[in-house]
Amino acid sequence: MNSKKRNRKRKKASVKEEKKKANILSSDRSKNIEIRISQFKKIGFENLFNIIDTMDQENKLSIESVEALLRCIPEGDEEKELKKFDGPQSMLTEAEKFMMRIVQSTHFEPRLKVLRVSRLFDQEAVLISQKVEIVCKACKEVLECTKLAGVFELVLALGNTLNKKKTNGFRVQSLLKLVETKSNKAKITMLHYLASVVESRMEHLIDFPDELPTIEEASGISVENVASTFQALQSVVHDSTVGSGLVNPNVVARLAAGEDIYANANQAMKFATEFYIKANDELASLEEKTQTMIDESYRLLEYLSETELPANDIMLILSTFTKAFKHVMDENAKERALQVKMAERWKKKAAAGQAKKKKAAAAPRESLAGGNATAAS
Repeated sequence: MNSKKRNRKRKKASVKEEKKKANILSSDRSKNIEIRISQFKKIGFENLFNIIDTMDQENKLSIESVEALLRCIPEGDEEKELKKFDGPQSMLTEAEKFMMRIVQSTHFEPRLKVLRVSRLFDQEAVLISQKVEIVCKACKEVLECTKLAGVFELVLALGNTLNKKKTNGFRVQSLLKLVETKSNKAKITMLHYLASVVESRMEHLIDFPDELPTIEEASGISVENVASTFQALQSVVHDSTVGSGLVNPNVVARLAAGEDIYANANQAMKFATEFYIKANDELASLEEKTQTMIDESYRLLEYLSETELPANDIMLILSTFTKAFKHVMDENAKERALQVKMAERWKKKAAAGQAKKKKAAAAPRESLAGGNATAAS
């Protein structure tokens, strides 16, 4: 009986405990937050907030840690409830206490966003710059390759002959049809014929693929996506600095004029302002390069009279065509080598046959000479 009474008392006590909890966060949300903040227990929560206040000058927080903290930011209703709460701390879960500390901090989310952007900016800017350079280089290769232009003229002439009509141009996709269109011989395509014409009559065009080394890499890069990624980077830099209130454009202007106005600025504002100035300089240069890429891709489309295909699709077609051309050239070379071998084999076989015939023709004369010698003796 006593044990039953004790159990009842425990249950009542646990129910009272539940009632004493603030329950600002749902059970699942609270568990998720506690899992995320568990990695900071070694640092200590107060030390963690000091690190964020001073903008992590010693790089103690990884980008993954910053991302985890950003996912701990209270959402709309949670923030309202936390600000309204005036009860004892004992009513809050560990996750709610941590969120309460966030709510009480100044510019906590903007600080984290600036940290995240500052850590990722150089990497993102380099990736965009590399892609821009690849596209620009590939466009230049195509536009300046006179040998490719010569091959295009041959393709046009071949198409006019096959279609029995004269046209002034062809769609870039038609290059792929050369690979698919077969002649009377089973394994021979129109591309084989084109390659043989180049080899026999226009040998100077043979190595045109070697003048287009970047088109394959450029075929995997969308000009639109690169431009969009650049604009997104530009926006996130602005939103995390000027947009968040950490950076004042007037302060930036005064710094540019040579004024020293950092005396009363807190660490976060100083860090964000310096990052904003540095990032903006790099973004200005990157914007110029990105615009050049867009201009070069338009030049390519105009050169090929293409309005429907994006530049990377054109690069993919040209890359496929040049690979197929090189493959066909190799096949033609192997076929010629095989024909030479077969000719040599027939030549040897014919020589052996002739030798055999001569030997057979000489045999009766030798036996006849031998008979006459016996009679004389």
